[in-house]
Amino acid sequence: GTSVRWCMHLCWRDDGTVHQFELLSRFEYGEGGEISPYRMITMAEDIDLIGAFDLAVARKAIEITTAFSKERPIPKSAVNVSGNSIANPAYLEQLHRLLSGYPKASELIMFEITESAHIEDLETVNASIQKLRAMGFEVCLDDFGAGAASFDYLNALEVDVVKFDGPVVKR
Repeated sequence: GTSVRWCMHLCWRDDGTVHQFELLSRFEYGEGGEISPYRMITMAEDIDLIGAFDLAVARKAIEITTAFSKERPIPKSAVNVSGNSIANPAYLEQLHRLLSGYPKASELIMFEITESAHIEDLETVNASIQKLRAMGFEVCLDDFGAGAASFDYLNALEVDVVKFDGPVVKR
């Protein structure tokens, strides 16, 4: 069977301090076999399970960061959200319900919108982003240039950070 392993990736500043964590999902199959996260996420998008998965990731991120923050101050943890999820009113309602149960969550996590799925209704998605930002959450556009996003995203989505894909920066 397939299992999910949670990983925390550190993002460093030039001065050597930690800027943020990224909470990542890794999928293992059998003994030691790893399945591409991109492949699993796009499959979940294709079969309309991504909202449930993204909600589970947000819940796990809140649990992990809440536990860590009790021991010491920590930087924010970035949580990926599919473009399909951020465009889905049912997902957003469940996410808002989850977040309202954790008043300090905006101090612990931020959301990164991934580019694996193309966002059609940019105006509605931007309104959803602004609701998250009004709750105190930072929102990023993740790996710009790697997937479905275009410069239309930059014009239509008011986000706090745009993270460019590594190969785009190198080119």
